[in-house]
Amino acid sequence: MKIDPKPPSKYNVKVLVPCYKEALEIVQPTIIAALNMDYDPQKLSVYLCDDGADPLKKAWVEELQISFPNVYYVARPKEFKGHAKAGNMNYTLQHVIYPQCANLSCEEGAETIESNDIVGVLDADMIIKPEFLNVCLEYFERDPKTMAVQTPQDFYNVELNADMFDHQNMGFFQYILPAAASWNSATCVGTNFILSAKALARVGFFPTFSITEDFCLAFKMHEIVKGKFYYHAENLATGEAPEDLRGIFRQRSRWAKGNAELFFKQSVLLNPHVSMMQRLFFFQCEWTNFASAFCNPFYIIVNVAALLFGAFPVGQFGLKPALVFILYYIHLYFLFHFTPRPGQHFLSLWVNSKMGHFMSYMNMKAVKSVMMQVWLGIKTLTFKATDKKLVPSGAVVHEETRDSSYRDIVYHILVCSLILFTASYSIIILSGYELFPRFSDERTLEQQTGLIVCCTLWLFQFLITYSIPIFYALVPVDPKSQRWTLNTLAFLDMLLSVTILGITVYFYRNDLF
Repeated sequence: MKIDPKPPSKYNVKVLVPCYKEALEIVQPTIIAALNMDYDPQKLSVYLCDDGADPLKKAWVEELQISFPNVYYVARPKEFKGHAKAGNMNYTLQHVIYPQCANLSCEEGAETIESNDIVGVLDADMIIKPEFLNVCLEYFERDPKTMAVQTPQDFYNVELNADMFDHQNMGFFQYILPAAASWNSATCVGTNFILSAKALARVGFFPTFSITEDFCLAFKMHEIVKGKFYYHAENLATGEAPEDLRGIFRQRSRWAKGNAELFFKQSVLLNPHVSMMQRLFFFQCEWTNFASAFCNPFYIIVNVAALLFGAFPVGQFGLKPALVFILYYIHLYFLFHFTPRPGQHFLSLWVNSKMGHFMSYMNMKAVKSVMMQVWLGIKTLTFKATDKKLVPSGAVVHEETRDSSYRDIVYHILVCSLILFTASYSIIILSGYELFPRFSDERTLEQQTGLIVCCTLWLFQFLITYSIPIFYALVPVDPKSQRWTLNTLAFLDMLLSVTILGITVYFYRNDLF
């Protein structure tokens, strides 16, 4: 949908800025930017939802009210504590903004809310652009079925082509979400979005059964409200991405746990109240974590077993299967990495394609925690907020170290060590020596050699993949070093892919005659 920003004045907008223990200096620019949006201040209210009950924040908001009477400070009492960010926002909605909804059913509460009431959410560090509301509200103007509008996340402390953990997530924000939105299957990412307050009330406000209330909220809105969930692929806010390894893995673990919770508690794929495309999209988001946790490590195990013991998972392998493999491999590589903007997004998409592997241990722990909580009830999932640091306005700064604990990369060091040992052993095998008993193989010596070389090259690709967090911890943190590292690793990976295809053709060339 093409948007021509016009300032619709008929909407009453309530912007929530949930925070916990962030420093006041982090929250201040977010609140000021929200108050200075290009919108009628008589119809705009900004709420600092402080779950940390910080007296400094309260005093600052009270002082700010002299100039901006439409800003409010809310700290929920102890008796209403629980459910982290979702509980924090729900208290403000149900006890401050819409107190009449607190003791009503979802449908009854929704009936008490005006259809032109809009709720927006900004994370505590997100600096919104002045045009944000005018751009997003235009969707409500053009389509009365609109229930929500999501915009991307952008980060001032991460450069696009020096982003070793793909915080900018171009694959998701510029390709997957626009495609999902075209099938009315878009999801919410927790910040930089607005939605109909009436629609929000119909689903019982923010879900509290999951630590990723945003993902679950989107699915419940598709399920119950059945309106249009739009996605506007323009960066209209910028914030801070975690830079230390502990913070990164903690953030991604929370996402993985939330997706797994929805898988076990909502049965997305079998839900008859949403469309097939919505089922497939949300199930794919959930399944990605399971595949990363259990399938991706299996690829390492298969190649290691094949090289150490000759336990190759395939039997006779002629030219026709080889050609099918080659065509599939080429198609998949171009599909993942070469998009309408390969020059801008190649590295982001390359890292994204590798994350399922080097995040496998984190996903394994996350899925295990959810299974223990859902099936055995012996562990409670907790919401751990991402740490924020003060950054001067407009500045791009980096910590002296991006590693809070080298324990976070022990798994990756172990996997890389196993790969290096196995790859070294494959050279010994090709030299005619064997240290371990091997399975008998009826293939010709040339074919066996081809398989050994291919498996070794695949392991080197996995070595590149699992070494990314190690490089992240060891390489200097300046963008130039990070960018050079990513470019080098991506080039080596592409070179290995081409070599694998060439070797496959070479060792099965005799089938052509």
